[in-house]
Parts: sequence; structure tokens; C-alpha cells
Amino acid sequence: MSQRIDIAVKEVDVVRLFAVNLPEAEARALADAPAGLAGLLGVEALNTDFLEIFSVADLAAIGLGQYLQDGYGVPESALAQDAAKLSQISGYGVVVLSSAVEARPATLSVGPELTLIASYAVAGTDWQADDSPTPEAAQPYSAPEAARKKPSDAAMSGRIAMAALLVLTLIVLLMVWIA
Repeated sequence: MSQRIDIAVKEVDVVRLFAVNLPEAEARALADAPAGLAGLLGVEALNTDFLEIFSVADLAAIGLGQYLQDGYGVPESALAQDAAKLSQISGYGVVVLSSAVEARPATLSVGPELTLIASYAVAGTDWQADDSPTPEAAQPYSAPEAARKKPSDAAMSGRIAMAALLVLTLIVLLMVWIA
């Protein structure tokens, strides 16, 4: 029996976590060629830039929950509710972002090879600026004056050495001209 998951036309910022129910060799082959995941999800094509197939054992150091929180922005409160389910996952897992499904609206027909563990809505990036520029800030020469930095000792030594070389060059040229 397949599970149906509807993806709306304007759906964004949803992270779906699946457990892979395949033998180790087949799961590893799927991780090496993630385009084959489209068939398991019952869609024609997936954008593989927006999905990940991984070994849960590779995340042992940080844990699956922390990985989802740090890597995908899943809220900690949502992960706390699913902590028991997340700890039960072994073998391979799949993260599918909304953007992976290009043809929308779409219905995923998830077969027995995958088990939907959870779907998480994550907050998108807020592209709004905090401050809007004021007309005074757009006036010419309205920027604050930059503080002039005192020249370093090395710069001063270089200038003195250059002046000394110039004086010596003038003395040598004067002696050659007189001679």
C-alpha cells in the first residue's frame, strides 16, 4: 500500500524526512544515484539539489535531530515532539525539500521502500530590511567622515628612507655634473 502526500503549487519551506526500507546495498546505490528516488516517490522527476540521501550512522556524532536543526532549520520544538521516532531510524534516511518536486501540484505516492517519518515546516529567510534609508542619508557628502588613521612606524621609516635616497641621488648627480 502506498502513502499519498499532496504538494501544493505554492508550497515552500517544508522538510520531509523518510526512512529507507531497502537492503544496505540498494540504499547505498540509491545514495550514489539519487535520481532513482523519483520512482520511489511516484513522480516523474526530482531536482536532486533539494534532497539528500544519507546514512544515519554517519550522523552518530551529532544525532539526526541536531542535524535537521542545524542543516535544515527545523525548529527544536518540532524535533522534541518526534524525538522517539527519530531515535528509531537506522540505516539510511532521505530528506526531501519542497523544492525537489518541480512539477506542481504533485502527489507523492510513497511505496513500501520509504516510510514518512515527519514533515516539518521551517521558517523561510526574511529578506525584509530592518531600516529603510532616509532622504537625508541619500544626500551627497552625508556620510560620516572617516577617522584618519595615524601612519604606522613602518610607513614613516619608509618615507624617511626614501627621502634620504633622494638626497643622496641629488648629491651624486651634482658631483657628476661638476666633474
